[in-house]
Amino acid sequence: MKNYIIFIILSSILFISCTEDSTEPSNSSTLKIRSSIDKTLLTKGKKAAIMATNVDSMRINSFRALISSIKLNDSVEDENKKLGPFLVGYTIKDGGYEVTEMSLPEGSYQKIKFELHKFPGNDWKPYEGDATFGDFANEKKNTILASGTYYIKGEAYPFEFETDQTENLSLSFSNPIELKSGTIEEIVLELTASNLFMNGDDILPPTAEYQKEIEKNIHHSIVAVKSYTK
Repeated sequence: MKNYIIFIILSSILFISCTEDSTEPSNSSTLKIRSSIDKTLLTKGKKAAIMATNVDSMRINSFRALISSIKLNDSVEDENKKLGPFLVGYTIKDGGYEVTEMSLPEGSYQKIKFELHKFPGNDWKPYEGDATFGDFANEKKNTILASGTYYIKGEAYPFEFETDQTENLSLSFSNPIELKSGTIEEIVLELTASNLFMNGDDILPPTAEYQKEIEKNIHHSIVAVKSYTK
């Protein structure tokens, strides 16, 4: 009799466990987010000012930005948030980065928001020496790192650009993303290099003289592009 009671109890626990597992939402879909760059070579336009920067071209080898959180808003303004850190970027060696993926309820999503923020306080310390976030995990608390070479009359000038600028970016999709149960959607956060390192037809060299001007361009330099459905 005692063994029979134990069997009943164990069976009840197993039934409850299976019931809880079966309550997982079945109407969810997956959104993958990756990053890229529109072009790695910038050239001075024909309408560049006579007294301009004199930079003829620029080659971008890497661009990395630290993201603290990503939010997506659906058609009724419900917000789905995922905390980071995440890395948005591109390197000439690795190409674009796989940023993250999110499980979202099916529906129509119209905009994506992300916070370009530095590590608060000493939150960077666990990432010190990390292969992905190590370059951001220090007392400088940078949010963007870029490197490459710009050219003036054929002479090469390697550069390292860094900034601790913070931004809250909200990007609306040209067409809402329709997420359906069981599908995989992908969007690309794309750096528009000319928006960041150019002013009109003039290329801005990443020097102390043009630091503030480049930082002002950050807000308009990343766009969200829909990719594909699986």
